[in-house]
Amino acid sequence: MAVFTGNEQVKIDMRILSLYELLRWEENGILKMDAPELRNLRWTPEGKSRLIEAALRGIPVQAVFLEAAKDGSMKIIDGAQRIKTFVSFLKDRFGLVSQNPDWNGKRFSGLPPIEQRKIEDFQLVAYVIYNDSEGEFRRQLFESMNLNRRSFSSQEIRNYQYRNMGIPFIRKLAEYDSFQQTIAEKEVDFSALQHHELVLRFMSFYYKGFEAYNGNMKSFLDKTLREYSTYRSREAEFEQVFKNVFDAVAEIWGTDAFLADGKKRRINLALYDVITYSFSGYDKERLICYEDQIRQHMQRLLTEHAGFRDSVKGVSNTSAAKVRTRFELWLNEISLILGESNV
Repeated sequence: MAVFTGNEQVKIDMRILSLYELLRWEENGILKMDAPELRNLRWTPEGKSRLIEAALRGIPVQAVFLEAAKDGSMKIIDGAQRIKTFVSFLKDRFGLVSQNPDWNGKRFSGLPPIEQRKIEDFQLVAYVIYNDSEGEFRRQLFESMNLNRRSFSSQEIRNYQYRNMGIPFIRKLAEYDSFQQTIAEKEVDFSALQHHELVLRFMSFYYKGFEAYNGNMKSFLDKTLREYSTYRSREAEFEQVFKNVFDAVAEIWGTDAFLADGKKRRINLALYDVITYSFSGYDKERLICYEDQIRQHMQRLLTEHAGFRDSVKGVSNTSAAKVRTRFELWLNEISLILGESNV
């Protein structure tokens, strides 16, 4: 069938694949299972077992979406969890966690031949997309998918839509030890790629300045990736700044970084933005020399300055006015503590 989006015609074919055929595709390199965006996908042992038991019982599972490349390979657009689980089980990489004593603990090789055949013959519906465009169609398609019974996060959509435009660099930075330390022990949804969005937030304010923010955070972040060719030449510069900033944050606050309320382990994004942006103007050694004053000044603003507190913790704190307020107030505090920029 053909799907039309504007002047663009996109071909989508429906195919019925047995799991045996899927395994052959993976072994022959046709099915790309090593994409970076698939490496961190994790289901619980119980979740994986439920999927395998569905196949053993002949219960249909949700369709998957693949994208056909010009070289004949297939990239997974949606359904990576299911596909990886099936392939891993066929390769004997995990045992079942089941209430059925005949299945509990069994790997594929330990099942009776008749049940091995059930798994190999189990059929999966796959929609194969043939399309070279990086345009609106991709965004609409990926955004509309809800095959895992949840909405995709904005960053998951970005990682697909802009996967060759800054995403590999963001993924690399998100693995940096000091960054990981500052977001540890907090309510960060790694499966929804919130850690990648945190990197993108800092990147966007650093490259464009807080004055460029127009009140729509999603649009602000999307634009950074959409126009990434403008910033690509500055990757080495930003990587050095990123590491400098998070080394300093990790030393000054550790796992308590970016918390507006000590009782909640949720990153306050407003604090995250102003701290990372302000630190980007100073060498980490200098910041660490004044760590006590930095913590004290931040705490004073949060407890005693109604305007700052409201801009950070109040409702609608993503408005352009509140963003400008908190940046200007905190940048003034940093300037009082450290003086002019030395980076």
